[in-house]
Amino acid sequence: MVFLLALYSAVTQAVSFTADVVQIKGDDLVNARIFWLDGRVRFEYLDQGVQMAQIFDSKENRVIWLDTEKKVYIQRATTETLAEQRQQVSRPVDGESYNPCESYKKAECVRLKTAEINHRDTDKWLITFDDNGRDEHMFQWIDKHYRIPLRQENPDGSILDVSIVDDIEVDGRKAYKLEMLSIAPDGSRTSQIQWYDSALNVIVRQQDDNGTVRELRNIKLEPVSEDKFAIPEGYEAFDTRLSASENGSSITFVSQ
Repeated sequence: MVFLLALYSAVTQAVSFTADVVQIKGDDLVNARIFWLDGRVRFEYLDQGVQMAQIFDSKENRVIWLDTEKKVYIQRATTETLAEQRQQVSRPVDGESYNPCESYKKAECVRLKTAEINHRDTDKWLITFDDNGRDEHMFQWIDKHYRIPLRQENPDGSILDVSIVDDIEVDGRKAYKLEMLSIAPDGSRTSQIQWYDSALNVIVRQQDDNGTVRELRNIKLEPVSEDKFAIPEGYEAFDTRLSASENGSSITFVSQ
């Protein structure tokens, strides 16, 4: 269920809530259910007729898959890569200074100046990474309010350009919109639009270049049980490999 990851923001600071997850791609419609508690997210969905659950636990740095029919599970450790770090979005806080090295733990960051980008006030930063003893430089112009890079120039020559639209609504909730343009080193371009819930600071809608739309609907702020993020009693650990089987789950479990 790759589409689930697109709505799982790297920053998981929101209060607990539940919602419906919907992906629309042409005439295809896929549904799931999300349970969110601090740094943990649980998705429940049908995979080729089999009820599955997938848990992203950022506190324990792990991902868990549950096959509720066979009562088996897979657990895998996760690691935060530089590419994942670059997708982080901080909770907006007015009046507080921000250093991008809060996200890039192994980098060196130098604030260069203030500048106006896409009609918004930003701070320009030089971020330096050590790539096997060689310095690699990235420039970011970070929005003062949302702490989002409105422009990013990467070491490989690729560029990210972002525009922000404030004070809109999505499914009856206040939101802000990011219109993003990515320019590859060869000049090719891709675009994406993301809508963030202003209170929860999570992606509630995303639209890709190919027209695919992913969104959260019917958000309810309510308690979520700790049990949702634990491996249930009676489940056995199994290894897994992807299967091209036409029937049953697309995840095949093999005894260790």
